[in-house]
Amino acid sequence: MTVKPWELARWTREQAARLGLALDGAAAKALVAQVGERQQRLLRELEKLVLEGEAEQAGRTVGVQEIEQRAAHSAEWRAFGLADALVGANGREATLAYVHLREQGERLSGLIYLMAQRLRDALAVAARLQAGESAASVKRGLRMPPRAAERFVADVARSEPERLRAALGALADLELDSRGGALIASSRTPLAALGEDTLALHAIERMTA
Repeated sequence: MTVKPWELARWTREQAARLGLALDGAAAKALVAQVGERQQRLLRELEKLVLEGEAEQAGRTVGVQEIEQRAAHSAEWRAFGLADALVGANGREATLAYVHLREQGERLSGLIYLMAQRLRDALAVAARLQAGESAASVKRGLRMPPRAAERFVADVARSEPERLRAALGALADLELDSRGGALIASSRTPLAALGEDTLALHAIERMTA
């Protein structure tokens, strides 16, 4: 069964429960972020968590901290690196990250999902900073390691909210252009006939301009 990227956290929680683990929502999202969207890889990490916790009480709850400590880091960190390069308007870094991710077999649909998620988070952080909230307070509310949160907030602080909104618009165009089917043909841009990697690189150029 293939699970859509946005359904993976719920699916992961269900598989964890089947194995006798209780994952809260944040922990499930953290596991997907670290391990990636391949279901077999997620299952292997859940099984490892079960084996590592055999000496602990049955039905224990696994939180974000344990996920960060025990789960394998994977291509998803590179994917978030790509998204962070978009937030920071670093076109060269974003392009290189995208090429590496595609070379190792990552799907464009999954990358679009992660990029959109990160850009939306960035826009929300930008709004909080504009409203006068301190950077330290914003960082404490982010579900990411402290150093990553510090870099992320610093990148957002240097970015204009309007540019982030425009980047989300460019990403929405990329998602439409890279999909097939006659139902959405009228929504595509004139670039839709190009290959998906060409479309993605063009979108990265737009998002980091």
